[in-house]
This record gives sequence, structure tokens and C-alpha cells, in this order.
Amino acid sequence: MEGISTEEKELVEKAKKAINTGKFQQLQRDINKLRTAVKKTPIHPVVLLEKAIKILAGYPLEHVELNTIQKIAERQMNYKKEITPEIIISESFNS
Repeated sequence: MEGISTEEKELVEKAKKAINTGKFQQLQRDINKLRTAVKKTPIHPVVLLEKAIKILAGYPLEHVELNTIQKIAERQMNYKKEITPEIIISESFNS
């Protein structure tokens, strides 16, 4: 949707993540209620967005972590750094 801010996009993405993981069961019900109401009486997309943002604002979505490609790559890099073995060259003598 055009005209949506990056904060609103991030909030929507966090809500999707929370719904997919089942973090807030009532959130999915509230969104479904809104969707059902819009099917019965269509409203302007801007008003729909405002209502959806109002619903999302009622949940602590700031604690939901998004797994963006960049964050996944950073985790993999850190993991690789942690498990990278150090090579120690030693010499042994048989007597």
C-alpha cells in the first residue's frame, strides 16, 4: 500500500510474525473480525489501515523479533566465528 510509513510496515511485519508463531491468539481473532466486517461493508483502504494499526497498537509487538535476511546472515557469521577451529601445529618426537 502506498503512503504507509516504515514504522507501520515494520509493525505489520511483526504482527504477521506474531500470528505465525501463535504469540498472541487474540490478535488473529481481532484481525479476522476486521476482515469479516470489511467483507460485509467495504471501506476505504486508508481507513482499513488505520483500524488495523489501532488493533496492532493494542499488543506489545515491539518485543517480536523479525528475522530479516540481514539478521540471519549476521547470526550465521557470528556462529561461524564461534565454531571456527584454531589450528595449533605441534611437533612430537619418538625416542
